[in-house]
Amino acid sequence: MEDLAAEIQEWIQEGDQVIVGGDLNEEIRGPAIKEFFTSLGMHNLIFQNHDETDAPTTFFRNKNGKVLDGLWGTANISAVKCGYLEPCNFPGDHSAVWMDISYNCALGHNPPLPANPDANRLQLHQPPTVKKYLKTYKAEVTKHALPAWQFNLERSTTVGVPLSPAQQTEAIEIDTLKTEAMLRAHRKCRKVYLGKVSFSEAVDVPKCLLIFWQTAVCRRKGLRVSVNLWKRRKKKAKIDLNLKEMSLDDMESQLLLARSAYRKANKDHVALREAFWNTFDPKVRDRLKRHEQARNLGRMARAINGKLDSMQVKVVEHE
Repeated sequence: MEDLAAEIQEWIQEGDQVIVGGDLNEEIRGPAIKEFFTSLGMHNLIFQNHDETDAPTTFFRNKNGKVLDGLWGTANISAVKCGYLEPCNFPGDHSAVWMDISYNCALGHNPPLPANPDANRLQLHQPPTVKKYLKTYKAEVTKHALPAWQFNLERSTTVGVPLSPAQQTEAIEIDTLKTEAMLRAHRKCRKVYLGKVSFSEAVDVPKCLLIFWQTAVCRRKGLRVSVNLWKRRKKKAKIDLNLKEMSLDDMESQLLLARSAYRKANKDHVALREAFWNTFDPKVRDRLKRHEQARNLGRMARAINGKLDSMQVKVVEHE
């Protein structure tokens, strides 16, 4: 008890809020336990909301009506709800002690809901992605002549002399344009697909063919298709055919074949992903596996939380 008191005093002096809970093997309503926690400026969180004279015994073999388990907190801690479970309703031979405390009480504020970060489009270990980022960023910076603009601004300043209001405005404008150029280059790095189908070349090839033939059929039927979009999809699908000589029926036949090939690859996408991993160096492969496993666990946790939230809403509506 002396060691515990020394630790608690040290934590309180550091500015921490402290909650102590446990089986003390002694009547917690007795003078010894009360004096111990009172000397530390702590109070019983269960008895703050419930009458201590009606507290149930917390050990199923205890025939003397003693309460051996409890929760204590520093002055700023208070429980919204709290209590004891019946003995043996929880693993062990003691009653489980529980309480709910608010974020505002424990942390001093209500923290914002956690936000899931977007996938990073700029992967530094992928040279093509880095090259595309730098190319896009250079084009954006050159369009606004930012290097010359910044050089002229720096030449107009003097070391040790604060910037004038006009110079400050100009510097902020340059920084804003640079930030916008970086964000645009980041968006143009690569497409991010976070669907249910695991990526691999064996799945991506029939997928590109399917997308291309869908575009070709729509174009032949008279729907408007951008020239740049047509070139990109044709390049990805690696199509060298002269489509002007093909009829609409031939295109639709190719579309059916592409759809069948994609469905076949889609069924084995997990095994194909495993084979795709093995094409990388061991170091890169292990990193990809770790990241993907963590992402899958996060996706599962979000799905479970979403189902629990929907169940709670239904229960409230039913009530």
